[in-house]
Amino acid sequence: MSIELNKPSSIMYNMKSYVFFWFGQLISLLGSNIVQFTIVWWITIETGSEFMLGLSTFLGFGSQLLMMPLAGVFIDRWSRKKVIATVDFLQALLTFGLIYCFIIEIANIWYVLGVITLRGVFQAFHRPAIKAIIPLLVPQNKLSRINGLNYLFNGCILVTGPVIAALLLEIYTLNEILWIDVFTFIIAVIPTIIIAIPEVFRGKKKNQRSFRKDLSEGFIFIQNTKGLLALLAIFTAANFFLRPLYVLLPLFVSNVHQGGAGELALLFSLGQLGLVVSSLIMSIWKGFKRNTSGVVLGIFIMYLGFAICVFAPIGEFLYLIIGMFVVGFGLPVANVASQTIWQKIVPPEKLGRVYSVRLAIAQGSGPIAILLSGIFGEIFSIHFVLIVSLQLGLLFLAYSWIFTAYRDLELDRTTSIQPFPSITSSSKIN
Repeated sequence: MSIELNKPSSIMYNMKSYVFFWFGQLISLLGSNIVQFTIVWWITIETGSEFMLGLSTFLGFGSQLLMMPLAGVFIDRWSRKKVIATVDFLQALLTFGLIYCFIIEIANIWYVLGVITLRGVFQAFHRPAIKAIIPLLVPQNKLSRINGLNYLFNGCILVTGPVIAALLLEIYTLNEILWIDVFTFIIAVIPTIIIAIPEVFRGKKKNQRSFRKDLSEGFIFIQNTKGLLALLAIFTAANFFLRPLYVLLPLFVSNVHQGGAGELALLFSLGQLGLVVSSLIMSIWKGFKRNTSGVVLGIFIMYLGFAICVFAPIGEFLYLIIGMFVVGFGLPVANVASQTIWQKIVPPEKLGRVYSVRLAIAQGSGPIAILLSGIFGEIFSIHFVLIVSLQLGLLFLAYSWIFTAYRDLELDRTTSIQPFPSITSSSKIN
């Protein structure tokens, strides 16, 4: 089966185009983050309901996870460039509609929840499409650094976005802040339209392919690629077993360590600082010789920070600060190494489907862990729940390293893998 690109291979990669595109997407991400925080705060003030806050999170996150496998099929069938531009436009149009509803005073909580749900659906297309074009523009020897930079700037935006939103809420009305999403769309769509992003199609015509077969190919590729299913399981388990630390941390600080809001805020800030420091290192460093080791090392570092927090002496917040910094530090190490593995192994024509399946499964364990953390936190002590979660996470990580095919994932690919197999010599990317 051949793969066709519509540009010559002589200039297959174009870092300048990617950086230009990446800048626009970072601006868009900042705008979306500001608007998302503003909407959540409006729900908080308007309803004062914990249920409505939880429902808004569930609808936004759940709709995204539910749609991702289906979205992946269309991302591989359609022009990824057009998918990104279209989804950005629809999100801006959706925000404009919400602004209009507020102006004519017909907006209510159900309008807002509908907007949040649709934004989740659009993100199901947007996120995998963004990830799927990185290996098409970035050379393999620069993937690790680019992934590190991505994580660094995304982390900075996720930290600063709510702060900027909070400051804007003191000065502007909700309607005025929502316009930011529209303006940042315009900034983001310009690079998307200008740069050339390669189109990757399989030999068979798109309208002759079975949708059901395309939908299953993402799952099948992960299942049939030696060690890839184990990598996915490692991240799914890490998302599950690390989640109780974040869910129960407020109660862990207040009830167990007799701390207050200041101590809790400091812990969250130090966790983000660890993430930023690690991302900076990963963006400068050339990366691991074997990324499989990098994934395990990063997750083990996170569990180490988890352990420091769990076994900290009562009232000794310095241990908790160190622990949260270590947890944050390990996150980019594991994620950058993992992302590089997927980018090198997944064929270009399957990137959308495989990435969608990967994200849906790995992140799908999060809501379950959140629910169980609350249930078991009510039944048992917080210390007990955290210790059991830590132990099970470490055991699963050790089992995956020793008893699965995970360690073989890169053995035969380090020197022989080609990013674009069967590409014709007439291919070109501008």
